[in-house]
Amino acid sequence: MFEELKYIDDFDLNPFLLRQFLNNVRQHYLYHNFQHAIEVTQFIFKILSESVLEGYLDKEEQFILFLAALCHDIGQPGRTNSFQRKTKSFENALFAYKH
Repeated sequence: MFEELKYIDDFDLNPFLLRQFLNNVRQHYLYHNFQHAIEVTQFIFKILSESVLEGYLDKEEQFILFLAALCHDIGQPGRTNSFQRKTKSFENALFAYKH
């Protein structure tokens, strides 16, 4: 996908470092697995390869969207907001809206 969208050439990506990055992403998926990351990334790849966003996002913004799809759930522990509130978790205290 990186090659087909020309990101390796356009952003001068080192293929070895790219593989290391992808392995690192894979290792940091907790609740959702890496397959989920690939499925979401594949969906964004389809949109980008069909030029649906052309004229809305420049090449760099499209690359950022692609990376965001790949990394969107890194570190997500798989707990709902309700669970976070009920257990008075650190995350709830950190991100809770104060009314």
